Amino acid sequence: MVLNEIFVHPDRRLRDLVLIDLDGTLVHSVEGIHAACVRMSESIGIESPSLEFVHRSIGRGADVLVAKVLSGGRDVERRDALHRAAREAFDHWYFQCWQDGTRIRDGAIETLEALVAEGREAIIATNKPGRVADEIVRHLGLDTLVSGLVTPDHAHSRKPHP
Repeated sequence: MVLNEIFVHPDRRLRDLVLIDLDGTLVHSVEGIHAACVRMSESIGIESPSLEFVHRSIGRGADVLVAKVLSGGRDVERRDALHRAAREAFDHWYFQCWQDGTRIRDGAIETLEALVAEGREAIIATNKPGRVADEIVRHLGLDTLVSGLVTPDHAHSRKPHP
């Protein structure tokens, strides 16, 4: 569903819409993200991060995660050639291995079913690239319980930007 259709459709009231995050809320996906970071690191010849490091570093989008992996955990903004190559490798590998350990979190299905039973519409908002987010939502069967999916590809910005 297109973003404009979600928010301006004449039959919808904003109070009936619930925006809900994907990672850490509906799904647990750190293992797949870690696998992509390991493969990215191997492909560019740097030390691979630990699962714990990746778990602590996720939440602000792939650009920030890749920069943290490249800088050994420091919060630095990178836009150099190495960062671009690493980000391209991460995206490639993440689409290949996102299923590694990605699973629905306890209570997520029941929460979505309860929202539907109340007459509300749940819309997933995520910083994941649209292609991967769509695959995850469909693969885990969440698409039958939500009315839409909003990614940076749709919104042209990352959460929490309005």
